[in-house]
Amino acid sequence: MRKVENAFALCLLAVSLAVFYGSLTVRVFVSEPLTAKTYGMIISGLLAAACITQLAKNIMKSAAKAEDKPMVIKEKLRMVIIAVMTLFYCYGINNIGYFTSTFLFLTITMIVLLDVLSWKSIVKCSAFSLVFCIALKFMFDLMLVYMPNTPLI
Repeated sequence: MRKVENAFALCLLAVSLAVFYGSLTVRVFVSEPLTAKTYGMIISGLLAAACITQLAKNIMKSAAKAEDKPMVIKEKLRMVIIAVMTLFYCYGINNIGYFTSTFLFLTITMIVLLDVLSWKSIVKCSAFSLVFCIALKFMFDLMLVYMPNTPLI
């Protein structure tokens, strides 16, 4: 049985239920159909459903005594770097700005995931991140999503 995978799924389920509960307590100030409350409930509900489904699959496999090959993580260094970058991204959203943090996070994450590192690929990753952030800004403006005031954009 995949004990680590089940433990991770249970932790993720607990987080999704906490976010769902937190979304229930959000006060709605506008009468729009998709507010932070409903968006949080939808996303966390889908995450909880995915966790429950994966746990059920694992339990059924163990009950059927189906032997699976254990999951092997080959790129441990890359995984650690991306986990640390995710923490910096969460910190940076409030302190340096959403779009700046998103640009840096996307660029560095794509560079870390590259198989062959070259200047051309770094420029491509940076250009894609910039185009993505610009498109995201226009989408937020179109949907009238208000961004928090931060030192940088």
